[in-house]
Amino acid sequence: MVPSLPEEKKKPQSEFAGRSVLYVSEVAKRLEVTEQHILNLIEEGKLQAIDIGGGSRHFWRIPVPALETFMRERSNLADVISRQRPRQPG
Repeated sequence: MVPSLPEEKKKPQSEFAGRSVLYVSEVAKRLEVTEQHILNLIEEGKLQAIDIGGGSRHFWRIPVPALETFMRERSNLADVISRQRPRQPG
């Protein structure tokens, strides 16, 4: 019998375990924004996505690692901004 790791030492499971790509609607729900906002991020090159559509129609899929990178970068940016703001006297 192999002993298991204590709960705090186990690697956290991804919210999308077993998935390699996500629908725009899933990403929008996860980030609590509209699907149009996600499409804008894709078009602006801020969120990596794969176009599986043909012709003039786009069917975007977002790779899970791309979403994780996007979220990590946004989190890091928020940390930097909060450290740069001067503290208000209280």
